[in-house]
This record gives sequence, C-alpha cells and structure tokens, in this order.
Amino acid sequence: MEDVKILDKTFIRPADFKIQRRKENDRTITVKALFDYETARWALESPSYFQVSREPHPDGLLITLTISQPGDILNWLLGWGSHVRVLEPESLREILAREAELTLQNHRK
Repeated sequence: MEDVKILDKTFIRPADFKIQRRKENDRTITVKALFDYETARWALESPSYFQVSREPHPDGLLITLTISQPGDILNWLLGWGSHVRVLEPESLREILAREAELTLQNHRK
C-alpha cells in the first residue's frame, strides 16, 4: 500500500453484513497432481487447503484437490517446481507450462 492516510470518516458496517467463507460446493474444478517420490514426503507435510485426498501412486503420491479457479493453487503448485506434474485438468497444465516458459525467459536474459 502506498500513500495510506488516516481519515476522519468512520466505517459503519451495514446491519445485514455477514462475513462468510466460500461454500465448498463452489469448488467445481478437480485437480490431480502427481508428486515424485523425492518430494512426496514434503507434500504430505505441507498440504494445500484445497486438498481432498491423497493416495500412493506407482510414480509417487497422487493428491486430489478441488478449487474454484486456477489461481487458488497456482503458486502452491509452482512452488514444487519439476517435482509435481498436474495430470488434470488440461487447462491448468497449460497455465503452468506458460508460467514455466515465462520464468525461463526471465532467467535467460
């Protein structure tokens, strides 16, 4: 934040205002992420809020998440680097691939 100022105005909360969490049924996108053996232990210790299940897989650990939009877990997935592979949905794989390409461009200059 820049140029923060204290004002003389007072906020009055509307009487019918309620803070509510998003409903879980708003999470309509299912994500399957496969973590390699090397990283599976760490993924178990740092689960995403959106994780709904995990199960052993021949190639590591398969974690299932449900999200409302890709931005919900994009940074979490990017943080695992090459140690995670999104199996579905294809649209999220495309977003991750594009981010990886842009990161590579930034580091080659």
